[in-house]
Amino acid sequence: MTPSSKSTENVEAVLARVAQAAREAVDARSCMVSASLGGEREIVQSADRDAESKLAAGAMLTALELRRDREVPGDELFTARLSPGELTAICAGTIRAFQEVRAAAWARGAEKSVAMVTIVADAERPEGELEAVASLACDGALAIAIAAQREASREFWRNRAAETTEKSSRTRLESEELARDFESADKMLARAAGQSGRERYAIFGETVASAGPFDGWLAALAAGKALETVASSHREQLVPLDERSALARSYAEQSVLTRPGFASSAGACPEDRIFGRPYICVPFQSGAIAMASRTPVSESIRGRVQAMVRRLAPVVKSWWLEDELGRERELVRKLGLRMFAAIDDERARIARDLHDDQAQLLAAAQIALAGGREQARGIFKRLETELRSRVRELRPARLGEGGLEEALRAELDRLCEAGIKARLKRARGGDDAPLPRAVEELCYQVAREALANVVRHSGATSVEVALERRNGAARISVVDNGRGIEPNRAGGGMGLEGLRERLELMGGSLTIDSRPGATRLVADIPELA
Repeated sequence: MTPSSKSTENVEAVLARVAQAAREAVDARSCMVSASLGGEREIVQSADRDAESKLAAGAMLTALELRRDREVPGDELFTARLSPGELTAICAGTIRAFQEVRAAAWARGAEKSVAMVTIVADAERPEGELEAVASLACDGALAIAIAAQREASREFWRNRAAETTEKSSRTRLESEELARDFESADKMLARAAGQSGRERYAIFGETVASAGPFDGWLAALAAGKALETVASSHREQLVPLDERSALARSYAEQSVLTRPGFASSAGACPEDRIFGRPYICVPFQSGAIAMASRTPVSESIRGRVQAMVRRLAPVVKSWWLEDELGRERELVRKLGLRMFAAIDDERARIARDLHDDQAQLLAAAQIALAGGREQARGIFKRLETELRSRVRELRPARLGEGGLEEALRAELDRLCEAGIKARLKRARGGDDAPLPRAVEELCYQVAREALANVVRHSGATSVEVALERRNGAARISVVDNGRGIEPNRAGGGMGLEGLRERLELMGGSLTIDSRPGATRLVADIPELA
């Protein structure tokens, strides 16, 4: 175990005093002391009178270390020293007047710690005196190294105990918070049982707010590519969210956002005006929730809110899926009702037409039979034409063998025969690949219904049909210069409302902009429909 920097500094200071005391004891030229703590770091201190003696002491220290590594196991007690011949050879290689000096070098090891001492003194110093001082200094340095190593071990285990205690305390707190969160989730589910959509989402918001000092919240769920507010701590805060919304950004990036909540600041969000104080936005799988507080929100509270939202998100997702399924079922139901209503209206219209037109023609034919042959032939010809026209209207709006443009041009030719100027505009460029057959069929049905309304109700003198592709969808638009669509007027055939609902069921949309002199109907149909 490596000693701390503070204990290392203490060891360096004590070893420096040992080296100084040993040098002064024999009036040595140089004394160098080395201690290795736990075999990981070596600390060297020296007390010197001249550079040559210090160089000799360092060389003797290196020779001792080589001998220790070569001859002595590192984990056992040992004692090593350099022989007089080795000392003389080292001094001769480092000191010019080597005959004037005498040296001693000792090394000892225990408990994975090692101490080494080298002394260079004048030649008149007795050899036994140098050996004794070097041996005594080596014992002292080894004791210092062992004590430092033991202190390092005690410090290590104290730190480990403190870390373990802290970790245990943190784990206990997290377990308690987890238990409280699960209890909150159970309470939320119990409160939400039997509630409608918005009431359930309000319970969700109140549950998350209970995780911290929050006095305001706003929940939003995914609605297509946008977010729609579904519940709030104040019902008047159910405002539309645009692309500048902090909730929308948090949901799109799937990251927690912290906002100052100043409505007058640059880049203000709708939520800034709602809260008027700092708030955080936390995303989840099917939406995001904003939480506002008049007191600072700590990192631990923020983390707890994130954890709670993450655990409650699957429940909210199941509610959201239930609502989506309900909306789809309602749309199918309404479409079915519209379809049967359209069938009934069409039957009534056919009955009126047969009574008003064909019955009159048959009566005229009976009169003509009593008159001239040519007059009778003309009436029967007109009757045949009218019957063919009614039969064509009764047939489903299908493309037949030809393509969409061919079918549209045939419809426009009939308008021209009725005295209405008609033009087909096809946007060129971009993707010129043919549309899927199902999309072409639906485009044709939209165009035919719109053109039928133009003929029956608009009084228009000109019509333009445009076909183009935009962002993976087909777009067909019908523009006329008629009197416009009267509010709440039912259309013929499938009807405009029936068209809209069918398009929405297939992921598309129908928009109508109508005023006297200009009516524009636009249908967008996804190509995957």
